[in-house]
Amino acid sequence: METHVHVARAETAGSMDLVDVTDEIVAAISDGPVPDGHVTVFAESSGCALIVNERESGLLCDIRDTMGRLRRTGREDLRSLLGSASIVLPLKAGRLQLGTWQRVMLAELEGPAERRIVVQIIGE
Repeated sequence: METHVHVARAETAGSMDLVDVTDEIVAAISDGPVPDGHVTVFAESSGCALIVNERESGLLCDIRDTMGRLRRTGREDLRSLLGSASIVLPLKAGRLQLGTWQRVMLAELEGPAERRIVVQIIGE
């Protein structure tokens, strides 16, 4: 069993920004020696959430609108309602296993900020 850890960074433009971090995760995979296993992606700050979904403009607008509506209700737990602090994705033959249009996005809940994302790859 091997483990490889990489720290990526994402710049967010402001609250309710959605940043695609898929390419940073793929880069971490290509830097590491693990071809098969799983990838855990962790957003260190409680001011953001990770989402796996399509990067389609209409869907992104819907997510932003939902974030705004939830914020206006005074909800403090936006992260748990919209996404998660971490996600686990399969890795096979050195490739991240996502659906055809799926991407990993960081949803900014407070920002703007520079967010650290830990990518841990475990496998053989």
